[in-house]
Amino acid sequence: MRIVILLLALVCAFGLAALWQQGRIATLKERQDEARRIAAGQAAKTEVGVVPDGWGVVLVGKPAGDAAAAEPPRADTSGPITEPGPGTQPQQEPQEPAEPADFELVVQPGASLSKLAAAHYGTSKKELVDALARYNGLASANALQAGQTLKLPSPAKLQAFAESR
Repeated sequence: MRIVILLLALVCAFGLAALWQQGRIATLKERQDEARRIAAGQAAKTEVGVVPDGWGVVLVGKPAGDAAAAEPPRADTSGPITEPGPGTQPQQEPQEPAEPADFELVVQPGASLSKLAAAHYGTSKKELVDALARYNGLASANALQAGQTLKLPSPAKLQAFAESR
């Protein structure tokens, strides 16, 4: 009888070890597949996780490199000013660029509003996180749920929204 119990215990132990090993192999295969997609250019590894091809991450800040190279070239105004002749279109006044649309993000499991704010805006100050929660109609910063679509406006638009409240 002891031998049967011992054999049964060994079979259970080997079964549990096999289940653990299957889970471990599945996790490693997922990581390997992710690494292949990144190497093939089908995805990119970022601070907020793996981003599929066609998606992007916005980094807010000053451009790197020479400041003079970042400025657009100026038009030459040293020549004489002439009136447009018949059949030519008069030059239009430059218009102010339109406010950019909100960046939309589907919330992944484990994400928090402060982590997303730090990745998108470069800071996770309480005032910014609270304003972002109100902008998205959340009761609080802790009301964020996986699968939810979150709108991330430009910093100026978010500040104007926060000041209007």
